[in-house]
Amino acid sequence: MIENAKPCPFCGCVKINLEHIEAEGVDVGYQASCSQCSIASGTYATEEDAIAFWNNRHELNSTDIIKRAIATNKKSFTACVVVEHTVTILADDLVEATEKAEACDWEEGSDMSPDFENLKWIEEDE
Repeated sequence: MIENAKPCPFCGCVKINLEHIEAEGVDVGYQASCSQCSIASGTYATEEDAIAFWNNRHELNSTDIIKRAIATNKKSFTACVVVEHTVTILADDLVEATEKAEACDWEEGSDMSPDFENLKWIEEDE
């Protein structure tokens, strides 16, 4: 465990490990990793470099994260807002239509009873 490591930026865990990496007997280097969520730094030639990389990341607050997400994914964000707005309108329309339908006193089999089997779309002239 690294004594002077910053907490994990993803889960907040303070138990950060320093691992020596070897591949097929070849020394690859060192990496810092979280003992809880297993997120890891890149692999560095020295222990000091791995620790420095782990500790020298840019600290972001929630506002910075939201601003970066919006800037990076502006089209996706805009699409989400449009979809949310559309769904809200449709939900409001559905509530209104349901309230109107519930207000009707239809008797099964009467001339005023809706014929659900033969309903057709009615297009309005624009």
